Amino acid sequence: MSQLGSGPDGVRYEGVDSFEDTPVTVDRLFLAKQNAPRWLHLCHRITLLQKTPIVGALPVRMWVDSGSEPYLVTPRPPKTLADVLRAGTPGPDAVVSWGQQLAATLAGAHHIGIPHGSLMPATVALGGSDVALDLYGAVTFQPWLLSDLDRSCLPPEGEEWTLEGDVYALGALLVALRTGKPVTSDVDDHGTPTQQFSTQRIEVLIGEMLDPVPEQRPTMGDVVERLARTADAGAPASGSTPNASGSQDGAVSSDANTAVFLILFMP
Repeated sequence: MSQLGSGPDGVRYEGVDSFEDTPVTVDRLFLAKQNAPRWLHLCHRITLLQKTPIVGALPVRMWVDSGSEPYLVTPRPPKTLADVLRAGTPGPDAVVSWGQQLAATLAGAHHIGIPHGSLMPATVALGGSDVALDLYGAVTFQPWLLSDLDRSCLPPEGEEWTLEGDVYALGALLVALRTGKPVTSDVDDHGTPTQQFSTQRIEVLIGEMLDPVPEQRPTMGDVVERLARTADAGAPASGSTPNASGSQDGAVSSDANTAVFLILFMP
């Protein structure tokens, strides 16, 4: 097995399921086991998600919580959104569709009180036309091991596993998908972010999701509804320019024949 990263809970590896000959992710959670509150939190998350399947969550292949070295095994799809962005930004239709599907998965988890905690391009898994999220919270990567795009998805409040933090992370992820660049965290003398967003529907939503005050951000359920309205109305194409009247030329079609839709699977 080769190491993928480490964090406050242990070490993550990539390996192969010897029975099915398929790639898997193995989280060795020995550090979490040494921290009683953190260990109880992880066990609660994993047990709850096993009992309440969330569409779009990676299924658990194996969960061993006894002994000094507990571990969690989940499938490892061959590609992530980080791989997509290394090849360039996806089409604007895909951005809206992916945003809808990710928001729906996160809203399902939030409904039972489970935040993702580390949403970023590197943790959104793609396999063919499928997307899936690791909602189990094991082995959050250390910030200094992340790319600039991944690091930009970390909420400014710096707290782990919060519902509001997930909203910020998804907003930053949408910026990365639309522009190929990290969202800026620059603020003026009054603490207001200097990065401005247009009055277009999806831009307004992203700006609200990136509010520096967590309590001012919309809920993930609100994000689902507003992204659906954006898709129905047509979203501005990435890189389009304002015309003389101040509106943007170009609109995104939500036609399923032209959009790249991600089909989520049940665990």
